[in-house]
Amino acid sequence: MPQTSRLRTLIQRCQTAIGSAAHDITREVTVNLGCEPSVTVIISEVADGTLIIRLEDIDGVAPSDLDGFFFDLADEALLDADLTVFPFVNTGDITGFGSGDDDQTTLSNGAMVAEGYDVSLQFGTVPDSTEGSVEGLGFTLYSDSGVPLTLEDIDLEKLAVVVDSDGGEGKVLLPHDGAAVAEDGTDPGPEDDGLCEITMTDPKSGLEVTVTLTELADGDMQVDIAMPDGSDAVIGDLRGFFFNIEDQSKLDDMTATGADVTDSQFAADDVKDVGNGANIKGEIVNEYGAFDGGIEIGTQGASEDDIQSTSFILSHPDGLSLDDFDGQAFALRLTSVGTDDDGREGSLKLVGFCEPKPPVECEDEYDAFYTSVMAAAPAEEEPVAEEPAEDLELDLV
Repeated sequence: MPQTSRLRTLIQRCQTAIGSAAHDITREVTVNLGCEPSVTVIISEVADGTLIIRLEDIDGVAPSDLDGFFFDLADEALLDADLTVFPFVNTGDITGFGSGDDDQTTLSNGAMVAEGYDVSLQFGTVPDSTEGSVEGLGFTLYSDSGVPLTLEDIDLEKLAVVVDSDGGEGKVLLPHDGAAVAEDGTDPGPEDDGLCEITMTDPKSGLEVTVTLTELADGDMQVDIAMPDGSDAVIGDLRGFFFNIEDQSKLDDMTATGADVTDSQFAADDVKDVGNGANIKGEIVNEYGAFDGGIEIGTQGASEDDIQSTSFILSHPDGLSLDDFDGQAFALRLTSVGTDDDGREGSLKLVGFCEPKPPVECEDEYDAFYTSVMAAAPAEEEPVAEEPAEDLELDLV
């Protein structure tokens, strides 16, 4: 087949795959790589035997410069299947493509991954280099010899993305643990750190209450309060929830909404009683001082309502996060405490803390290695001006 005809056929095939991907995608997997920054890799299996691969930054604040993508094949026999990418090299943001049995390690700027991969792609805006900023892109991977490709052909545990490597301080991002074995084909990402669980226990009565703060995607803070149930369980009627916050300026315009929320107060270091017996006066206030906020839950007495678990939302126009509550004190007021057999005549005031979580070292990324390509180039020598030649006096004979 003439070269021009072959090229036209390849372009048409790739354009068709991209243009109709929304209808022809049979399966798709999403894998998140790295911690800070993080990149998501979305691999779509298309009915015509091609794979569409997209790389996107998922931090949403400061996008990374994508410089390279490395991956392994599940069957190395595919290395003989004339793997090809579209857009072609140096016709867009793909500035390099290579394949070989575990021998792909290095980008043109000298940045290296720690082990060899079967396939590598390089990204940039300047041909044959990583120069320029590429914050996201997609491409089609296919076999020029007609071998159909499926998701199983990509080893999802052996992916690596190189970011921000042009300055000599690049990062290599790796898949999160378990990312490649999620049954639904998606990666839930690293363990959710947007949650704080506080357990408050009264050693005398044995009552135990769990308060869970969950940071929601929309900037709200969900508060869940629960205690064990069962005929023999020690329970109580939840009446008040009190809390402190790191940034007390957020008390202005703060709101609390929930089915069991009766009233609320927000005032820096000045909340200890939200009315109708829902107070935290006494030993806790004497030791920790008044709180920044208080929520009245339900009504006084267990005859009208008897609340052992509840959920409500704390909101602020600027948003709330767990950082606002790390290390802060929380307190509960409970009445009608006891078991169903003893008449529940007790009352309690409990205190607990949202303990700050120690920083966890990310195991899903490492610093890129560099070859001598990135070694500091010797300073250019300034040209030395040539001194004018001395006049020569010639004796003519």
